[in-house]
Amino acid sequence: MTLTLSVALATFVAPSLADASSRSIVAFNDIGLAYPYAITAHGQYVWIGNSLGGGKRSQVIRVNARTGAHLTINSPLLTDPYGLVSDGTYVWVENAASFATSRGNISRIDIATGKVTLVRSLSEQVDLAVAGPYLWAVNGANGTLLRINKTTLATTTISSPLLDEASAVTADKHYLWVARDGGGPLDRGSLTKISLATGAITAIKTLAHTITADPPDAATYEVFRILHGAGNVDNAALRVVRMSPLIQPVLSDATGRWKLPAGLSLTEFGKLAKLDMDAVDQKEVLLIDKFAGLWLKSSTANDIPNQSIQHHDNLQTRYGHPRFSDAHARALALGLCTQ
Repeated sequence: MTLTLSVALATFVAPSLADASSRSIVAFNDIGLAYPYAITAHGQYVWIGNSLGGGKRSQVIRVNARTGAHLTINSPLLTDPYGLVSDGTYVWVENAASFATSRGNISRIDIATGKVTLVRSLSEQVDLAVAGPYLWAVNGANGTLLRINKTTLATTTISSPLLDEASAVTADKHYLWVARDGGGPLDRGSLTKISLATGAITAIKTLAHTITADPPDAATYEVFRILHGAGNVDNAALRVVRMSPLIQPVLSDATGRWKLPAGLSLTEFGKLAKLDMDAVDQKEVLLIDKFAGLWLKSSTANDIPNQSIQHHDNLQTRYGHPRFSDAHARALALGLCTQ
């Protein structure tokens, strides 16, 4: 093991930040970074996983956040540091396989001494988190979670289908939170939580999904026009089907007044209209679940509306299908679904 100590500090004050509060951007130059792939901070130190490339051994660099003094830690165990976490006593490193080794590893750096210790070898990449007396390493390739005692390094393996395709893990005081590439609606991402007190594993199955970079209503209308041209189109002949519940009051044919969709109270409607797109509170998730369930059963003008491809000024459907039952029937007719 080799330790190298040096100091480098430079300060650049961005014009937009140079105000009375003296906020500044500080650049730490000449600390030996080549290809930094991981970073974490705890207490007075910032830790950086530094790959040197070209088949060379990699490093972990410790930077004093106040002075810029840095310490380079070299070890044969630091093959290619792709993940770092720290608890103030140790820095835990997830090393990917390198040119020189066919397997990665988890290693532990003692902050007081700089000593690097092998925790265990790895055949697949993992993500790390620290919570309580344990280091946690999630492996989405085989659906496992490693619970490693930070002192003794004794390891317990926890397996669950709810950990399949896990890509990232973090922790708060009560839970581990595991992000997954699959397991959600339409095989999209999902979230799993694990109680640190009981070990119970729970899937957050009904999270709201939204597309912010490419609004789906605009995309649907563009496809509609490409397929049908610029003229008027009979809804019975539509070759585009949009299925999406809409939080919107319904217009009464009898009175011409707006009213709540059937099945929702005024309080529930108000909460749905104000929900953030990242709602995860259990009560909010259950309300979304109820809303979606009512939409799936909608068949009359009083029920939860289905989003139109284009609507009139009074929000009534111009092109599209006003209820889920209408959209579903058209999708069946076009062979877009089988049931």
